[in-house]
This record gives sequence, C-alpha cells and structure tokens, in this order.
Amino acid sequence: MAERKPIVGGNWKMNMTRDGATQLCHSLLLEAVEPQIDTEIVLYPPYVWLTDAATILSESFIRLGAQDGLAESNGAITGGVSLTMLSELVDALLVGHSERRSIFSETTDKFSQQLVSALDMNLLTTYCIGENQTEQESGLTYQVLEEQIGSVFEGATGHHLAQAVNKNPGALVIAYEPVWAIGTGLVAQPTDVQDRAEFIRKEISNYCDAPQLIRIQYGGSVTQKNAGDFAALKDVDGALVGGASLNAEDFLSICRAFSVGKH
Repeated sequence: MAERKPIVGGNWKMNMTRDGATQLCHSLLLEAVEPQIDTEIVLYPPYVWLTDAATILSESFIRLGAQDGLAESNGAITGGVSLTMLSELVDALLVGHSERRSIFSETTDKFSQQLVSALDMNLLTTYCIGENQTEQESGLTYQVLEEQIGSVFEGATGHHLAQAVNKNPGALVIAYEPVWAIGTGLVAQPTDVQDRAEFIRKEISNYCDAPQLIRIQYGGSVTQKNAGDFAALKDVDGALVGGASLNAEDFLSICRAFSVGKH
C-alpha cells in the first residue's frame, strides 16, 4: 500500500474571538512540535481571523485553510470571497461541508468548480461527503456517497476535475462526515466507517488512476477518546475535527492518536 501521511483538520466553523483564535494558534504552535505528533495538521479558522492565523503560523509546519471560497476570481458578488484572494493567505480549502449544503443550499456544480479551481491553484483540497439521518435510516448511505462523488466529476467541469486529480492525487482529501454525527455526540461505528472509506476509495478509482494516494478522513463527533479507534482503520487516514479542535490539548490528542495508529 502506498504511504499516506495522516492528516488531521480543525474546522473552527463560526467560532472564536480574535483573542481566542490567536491564543489557540500560539498554543498549537508551541505544543505540536513534540515528537509524538507526526501528522499533517490543517486549521480552518473563520475568514476574519485568517490574516492573524497566517502571521502566527507563517514559519510553522501547520497548514492554514479556508472553510469555503468562490471559484470566480472576481466580480460583483457582495459578500463573496474568491479563492484567488484566499490563496494569498491559505494553502488549503474545505469544499462541500454538509452545512454548506443544508444552510446555504449549495450544489455540486459549485463544489465541482471549487475543486477544479483549488486544485489548479495547488491548494490542499478537502471534499466533504456524507449521508443525513433519514438517508442512513433508509439504507441509502452508499447511494448518497456514490452520488456525491460522481456528481462533481460530471457536467462542464467534471473532465477538468478528473485531470486535476490525476495530476496530483495527493492534493485531494475526502472527508466522510455522516451528517447525523456532526456536533451531536453520536459517532459512527468504526467497522462502518472502514466499510464506507473502502467504498469511497473504490468510487474514486472511477475517476483517478491512483486512488491509493488519496487520503480519507472521518468526521463527526471525533474526540480524544475515540480517535484511536478510527486511526486503526486501514482506509482512514485522519480526521476532520469540529468542536474538539477549539481546544489545543483535545485537538493535539487526536493528532497523537493518528500518529501512533498509522506508524
């Protein structure tokens, strides 16, 4: 099996004051250098704290990402922030988080455009997929995952996306986040997560010649207590962490779990 470096992302969502954000960055910067931590770490602060975080993390190995960004380079889009603008501050991007789907009613057309633009800019790009509770209870999980993967490789940008992924498969990360587990305290069973990660890798092979190089994260109420269970899974290469990423020690405990579990 190809070597895939573990990757742990901290999605702060719409949280943190400016002081809190800078303190958290400093804490992570001081403590993440310990030898027990050997994962790629990516932080996703809110837009307004990106500049502060970029200044603090500029000389570190911790990567900085944006929670969203528009594929359009510029234009009359009030409130919009383009990937072109963001690329001056960040080197990573989240695409398609379930909250973007449910709260903002965003579509796979937008996600496909974002993925293409981000990969063309050499951004580490994480595409979030996962079923909601109704879909899970109806036995539609695998159908939903197949549709969410396949849909971004179709349409006007689909061929370009496949080319971008094949050019650099290591730049694409897939985050499997069952919606019913995000922020609820409910956690998917590790055996189910492994089965779904294996399915995701198989689906990606329809569009990528080297699916073994694409990393797959699990997200959904990941904590320092359960991270080791997911780190032990063959096809899970890291975690996308929400609430626990707002506390430096909790977040670094998760990083340690993946450092141990994957080496």
